[in-house]
Amino acid sequence: MFLNLDGANTHHYQSDTYVTYLNECVTVTDPHDYIANATITIQQDSEQLFKYTILTVIEFDGEMGPTNMAARIWNDNSQSTNIRVLDALDIVPVADLPESTTEEEEEETSSSSTTTAATTTTETSVVTNDNTDDILSSIKMWAGFDSQSISDSQLLDALNLDYPDVDIPDWVMTDLGVLAAQGDITVDELQTALVFVLNAISN
Repeated sequence: MFLNLDGANTHHYQSDTYVTYLNECVTVTDPHDYIANATITIQQDSEQLFKYTILTVIEFDGEMGPTNMAARIWNDNSQSTNIRVLDALDIVPVADLPESTTEEEEEETSSSSTTTAATTTTETSVVTNDNTDDILSSIKMWAGFDSQSISDSQLLDALNLDYPDVDIPDWVMTDLGVLAAQGDITVDELQTALVFVLNAISN
């Protein structure tokens, strides 16, 4: 889950504050000390074994927001699903929250929050294929692993990267492009590396 994304920044690779889950291990990357603790629990549906519920609980220790949220989920075949929610969170001090005047209002607020969380969990519970296969096909054409070929600009369009006046260095194609085409690195890792290289060139 990727946070600290404001305005037009909605892609996961633009985030510097994120929580990752790999091999039952939760890792928090947070240079601003926003997050005090994070836990992720994954439960398999007893009747539909292909369906999983992902429960993410984050305790914040500092003000952050409003922020967009991006989530990226991989299945066992290295296929991924991307989820982006605009203005998903606005973390403010507890003192700034409105006080409930009655216990009934508190119960209504708690019920509403639970429903929202459940809805979000349901939306992220099933891992489905996105356009990773199409992007991988474009990478193979770009890196010379297909009888057809595409240009740097066509690859960037396929990856949804906007760098109209910057050329991709040849070594990126011969090194990283080949690794991605062979499946040694993921599409996401190639995209992250391209953003880093192209930002360095353009600056």
